[in-house]
Amino acid sequence: MKRASRGAHLVSKKHTDAVAGASLVAAVQPIPEIQPPTVIHPAKLTIADIFALSDEDDPSPFNDNGHRIMDNILIDDEDRFYDSDRHEVNFSAGIAAGPITANRSELVQTIEALDHFEHTIFGESENFDAQSDSTIPNIVTAMQVMECGTPEVPTFTALRKKQAELTHEVNIETLPHTTSLGNEFYMNHPAALLALDWANPLVREFIQVYPEVTDKVSEMRHAAKWIDELCELSDGRFIIPVKWVIINKQECAQAYEVAHDSVGGIFHVQTQEVITIPTTHLQWNMLDLIHSGHSIKFSATSPAWLAKIKNPIRETAQGRPVFVMRIIPWSDDVSGNVSKQWNAHMNIYIANANLPHRKVSQEYFVRFCSTSPHASSSEQFDVLSEDFASGVWHHAYDCLLEEDILFGIRPHVLPADNPQQAESTSNAGVNSNLWCRYDKSGGTSEERETDAGYQALFKPGVPRTPEETVGVIKSQILAACLGVQDAIDVIQTATGVKDKTAQFWMEKLIIKARELQKERIRDSATQDPRLKDKKLKGDDRKSLKVCIKEEIQRELFAWVLTQPPDRYKQLTELRARDHYNILLGISGLDPHKDSPCEILHTILLGEDKYLWHDTTKAWDKAKGDLFATRLQASSIDGLSIAPLRAPYLIKYKNSLIGKHYKALQQLTIFHIDESLCSKYLFDLWKAQGELGALLWYPEIKDMAAYLENLQICVENVLDIWGLIDPARIQVKYKLHVLTHIIEDVRRFGPAVLFSTEIFECWNAIFRLCSVLSNHLAPSHDIAVTLADMERFKHQVSGGWWTDKAGNHVQAGKNIRGFLSGNKELQRRLGWVDTALFKSVSRDVCKDGSWVFFKSPASNSIQTGCIFKIVIPATSTSEHSSAIVIIKTFIMSDVADPRLNMPVLLCADKLLLVSPAILFIFNSQHDCRGAGCKVVEEAQPVMQGRNVTKLKQAAVIHAEDTRYFLNMHALHNANLIRDTIPPHLSKPKHYFTDRQAKHIQFAEKVRVSGPEKRAQTVAKAKATRERKKGKKNTTAEESSGGEAPL
Repeated sequence: MKRASRGAHLVSKKHTDAVAGASLVAAVQPIPEIQPPTVIHPAKLTIADIFALSDEDDPSPFNDNGHRIMDNILIDDEDRFYDSDRHEVNFSAGIAAGPITANRSELVQTIEALDHFEHTIFGESENFDAQSDSTIPNIVTAMQVMECGTPEVPTFTALRKKQAELTHEVNIETLPHTTSLGNEFYMNHPAALLALDWANPLVREFIQVYPEVTDKVSEMRHAAKWIDELCELSDGRFIIPVKWVIINKQECAQAYEVAHDSVGGIFHVQTQEVITIPTTHLQWNMLDLIHSGHSIKFSATSPAWLAKIKNPIRETAQGRPVFVMRIIPWSDDVSGNVSKQWNAHMNIYIANANLPHRKVSQEYFVRFCSTSPHASSSEQFDVLSEDFASGVWHHAYDCLLEEDILFGIRPHVLPADNPQQAESTSNAGVNSNLWCRYDKSGGTSEERETDAGYQALFKPGVPRTPEETVGVIKSQILAACLGVQDAIDVIQTATGVKDKTAQFWMEKLIIKARELQKERIRDSATQDPRLKDKKLKGDDRKSLKVCIKEEIQRELFAWVLTQPPDRYKQLTELRARDHYNILLGISGLDPHKDSPCEILHTILLGEDKYLWHDTTKAWDKAKGDLFATRLQASSIDGLSIAPLRAPYLIKYKNSLIGKHYKALQQLTIFHIDESLCSKYLFDLWKAQGELGALLWYPEIKDMAAYLENLQICVENVLDIWGLIDPARIQVKYKLHVLTHIIEDVRRFGPAVLFSTEIFECWNAIFRLCSVLSNHLAPSHDIAVTLADMERFKHQVSGGWWTDKAGNHVQAGKNIRGFLSGNKELQRRLGWVDTALFKSVSRDVCKDGSWVFFKSPASNSIQTGCIFKIVIPATSTSEHSSAIVIIKTFIMSDVADPRLNMPVLLCADKLLLVSPAILFIFNSQHDCRGAGCKVVEEAQPVMQGRNVTKLKQAAVIHAEDTRYFLNMHALHNANLIRDTIPPHLSKPKHYFTDRQAKHIQFAEKVRVSGPEKRAQTVAKAKATRERKKGKKNTTAEESSGGEAPL
């Protein structure tokens, strides 16, 4: 392997002539001087050990003279190494643990692991530039020097070739596609990616193939959102299973009972009631019954789908198990640059909805499908949908069952930000009159100012349906065939329906319609012969023109049905994917219902952002510094957030991101008062904090009670916004869409399940792949790169694949153990081994942590602060023998009236507790009640890890006997509310008569609304006049001071 920094020289004629002439010194020209030979010492650490070290512990690549080790090494064409004196150098890596086997294939896989560190891919072999990319050649050479001790290290080209072979063998193909609009892009199909989950032993054990019926809701399979054959139970009854479910960890069938007339041999299906039967009670399936001599005949009143006695899937399955997997497709526009310069790409990722949320929320389980700077999300969803079309089944190897299976794919939910969800539902967006993707709420500004129109914004309206949306799209296409853009605009304005795919065809149709109308009506040389009749005048002539336009309309509509030509199958109607949004035509998917309110963009970057802006816009520097000092004094133990940088939040208060708003939502209420905000803003911070804590529930025990509390919190937030700015809900769609989150939670489970944070985090991987590509073919190159990474993850995880001979194989034991034994690689690939967490709440407790614990005396649940954790010196197990000394606090039975939070009062008592700690929580000191002051120059300033001589202001706590249990904390919010008395956490309505208040708000906007619109018109007019005057002045100056004629 030649070092890439000298690559151009090493392939030059001068170098080859020098080698042929045995002049190795000449071969390294034009190096001006020869450094003394370097002694190569045996490596002390293996490569795996080196990468496990921190950055500070990494060994320097330089020797004592400041030169790299490899600078004095010469390499001939047979990959032999020589020092500057032409002595061959043999490298040693010390004593290897166990025998070394020179397996070239496994060695290739081990080396390529470094290709994926820091999510970094270094290009394809055919694009490799030896003069610019020295990274991989240096790594491979370093591994040969420091690790392998063998000449069997492959060349860089061989490495890339092997990678491509393995990716092909694992059956991940990056395929080209052309959309109905003519754009081209590449895709790694979901079927191939999901097949890896079935064959990966680290993933397969977590796949839950059936929905689960349970009181607690913590996964999508628990929520409200399943073969249809006759079978016999062990007690002789007959049933037809319609859905497989899990109840109390046991597989069950939800089924219709079937009555059998033994005389006539007729089966009567009783569809009035669905019964639940454990699968252990099933005895004979349909094939068994036929084999035993049963003649399967159903009564005339039986459902139509029983016309086929055998499930049609049996013929496809051919005895193989068949499953259905649900996926979470995500799409958004993402910049391909790390810098602020926007480099637009439209991406699609997927996640496996059959996996637990604790797995799906890891980067390891996010799968890249496609990207394109040109194709829209609708176009890419069109291709994606090929994998989950009805009747399409995919092959996989199930490593748990140890046999081949078939699986189908169904989209379950469509999380995204609001603009993307508007596109996915063919909605015109927030600037349209009927702006909601869920319902038909909205209207013109005047309609929203009426009592009824205004109140309608505070609740869900009449729901939209895919069928109705498709009908509106068809009417727009028919209008386009008349060549009138205004007619299309009227329909889109009146309905709020605007489809990106249909828009492409409508633009073409308008142009064609106008050309044909000109040709047949207005152009005297080519016009319709009927119009040349001089006797045709007046209304008759107008009617004929209308008739000709309708003929053109029918011709163009017939033409568009045949487009695109390569997809036309003699169908006489508009088609999803070809003419409008494919998501409107997928069986089992309703984009209007299945595009839920997403908490990152709607709550953190919506309500929290609006509230933060309204609170801080009037602050001067003194108020900002005061808040920053108070905020920095917050305790963040039990919040699961990064250390606060309060001065940064104030300095860049208008440029914050989601993680900043998440911290502010939980802590701001403790540090603002009448000097920093109004009463209504304070109340809104309180209502917003209560709502946020409910929305970040990881598990819901009582869905009905939870939704009732959530409804109250949502209504309080919207009502207080009405007090602050009655017109806000008219112009901010994120306020109205919040009313739909109650139904979203009922349909899909806790809101964190359809949050997009993990997909947004995964964008960092995409960006690095984009930055490190040559940008010539981003859709292809990035897809190939990430397909290779998927294959690498699969093989180092111990996954199975089918080799060329058709055998199911997996990598050797050293490769299979590479991921499980290398914590650094796990971190790089986004894998978290949840088996490491031992406690029920999975919390890490330390000195100073606030906890709920069971009293050793009364066995009651109490609160306290950990004073000390003591481990006996003779203990061999840190956890089992630890003694926790807790400073106990008593929870007041009455919530603080100002914060509406439980008060914790010091009991002046220490308890010795065994590890019976339930969970931790966050508590904040009552600085207002204790009169804590901000003292200038109270503590030193930290810069980096150093304490400087500079001083800064800090809050000095007056006493430590009174604290608040932080009810706005997101971490363990559900456990806190399950533990404390219900009256301390039950939300209450802000208004007793909401309707009356909304009417008052509507009266205000009927005054302020016209005034704002008049001001807008006047401002626009003034702007036009100013631009016109500037244009005239410029014209005068260019003509020498004289006005143009």
